[in-house]
Amino acid sequence: LQVLSQQDGFSTQPLPIPSVCAPALNAWCATNCPIEKEKNRDCKGGLTALYSGPEPTMFRCYDAATLNANKSAYEKGLCYCSRDSDLRALLCSCLQEHSIPHNQSSCQAPSPPTPQPQPEPPTPKPPSGLISSNVFWHGEMASNGHVYVCIRIPSIILANDTLLAFAECRNSVGDGCYPVGYSSDARSEGAYRDTCMKRSTDGGKTWGNLTVVVNDAGQDTAVYDPIRQQVILQVLHENTNQQVVSHDLGLTWTDPVSVDMQWPAGARGSETGPGRGLVLSANHPTHPGRILFIGHHGAYQEDFIWYSDDGGKSYNLSEPVTGLKKMDEAQLAELPNGDLVANMRNSHANASCPCRGVSFSKDGGSTWGEVQYDPQLITPVCMASILSTDDGVFFANPGTTSGRVNGVVRHSSTGEIGSWDTKTLTVNQNGSYAYSCLTEVPQQGYVGLLWETVLEPGKTCTTHSSSCNIVFSLVPTTLWH
Repeated sequence: LQVLSQQDGFSTQPLPIPSVCAPALNAWCATNCPIEKEKNRDCKGGLTALYSGPEPTMFRCYDAATLNANKSAYEKGLCYCSRDSDLRALLCSCLQEHSIPHNQSSCQAPSPPTPQPQPEPPTPKPPSGLISSNVFWHGEMASNGHVYVCIRIPSIILANDTLLAFAECRNSVGDGCYPVGYSSDARSEGAYRDTCMKRSTDGGKTWGNLTVVVNDAGQDTAVYDPIRQQVILQVLHENTNQQVVSHDLGLTWTDPVSVDMQWPAGARGSETGPGRGLVLSANHPTHPGRILFIGHHGAYQEDFIWYSDDGGKSYNLSEPVTGLKKMDEAQLAELPNGDLVANMRNSHANASCPCRGVSFSKDGGSTWGEVQYDPQLITPVCMASILSTDDGVFFANPGTTSGRVNGVVRHSSTGEIGSWDTKTLTVNQNGSYAYSCLTEVPQQGYVGLLWETVLEPGKTCTTHSSSCNIVFSLVPTTLWH
């Protein structure tokens, strides 16, 4: 029996998994595929390891809701985890243990082609007509000559009059980024991800070279501290929360320093943001200039918030130190009345409300209230962004309850639950829209939006991709005034 026998391009075409190996692979899926019963995914529970679709075909852990009647092939839905390399290795180990003939060369995911630098895509022209520019794209070459096959997870801030955009520069394909010509599990040399950045000194019209800030790091979350004239960037590096600082608007950076070593073990290594941190305004009633970050620990387990009152030299955990339960990726904002809000991704933890989780603080972030839900902020299971400015509070995310499409920007004068204006701006009608980050900009009457999409679906990235390009757009605040 040749279970892994045929090589075709960058993928293999195996026969069904032998019954003697299936229990071990299914058990591995049950432990390593954190799929919950989510309203937008309609998961039923019970995972099966298969080599199947959607394209590109690979080994995945499939929930029963995604399979055909006899659970032999993928049929529809999003309730699965792509785990090609791990399942391939586990299957080969079982085949060897039971002396089942197989093609040894197929026991590892095929090597990807050497990444080739890709030219800048055409100028983005979203259906909304927003003035836009390219910032990051798959296959982009950094200033050190390294080509990153995918770039994801946008973060952007305004430091004086300079825009600083950050992202995870990845050496692997997957997680919404599937360039044409690469296997679904392809990896190139280097760490899984590096934190990269670009600068713009003309309000986002043009962007400088792609540079690496921290090697082997991700979950980029940045903030500008105007009191001390410094940019603080926190990332997850070597399983700890680490921080680098720039005093020259992102031209140079300090070495990474861990900020979580004194925290309880359950909070250390929380995945920051991603997106942007928060510095409280100079006129905040209790803690002007306080620096805050939020991050999640584990998939939909809890969110922790930490703050510094000494300019980022040390950080304390906010109460409750046990975290905000069942939440995930999040951002913070200071509301016009001085309260703070944590706006959080969740796996539709409130079954009656496929919407964002929120928590409020009335003491500058020292303590936080119970998680509530904002029914106006509908969402798929995805990251989102929130920003408070002199023109009000803005929120951006995929404006649906399922799928990363139809990016929507909302406005509120207060940021309170139920206060969002009925008028919204759809950024990319019927087009892909995944992670995003809002920012102030030098131009009056605008906020900036850095967002993931696919500019040329089917041409340079496969049609099921959602995050092959990161675009910057100017959103006119006059839409709500």
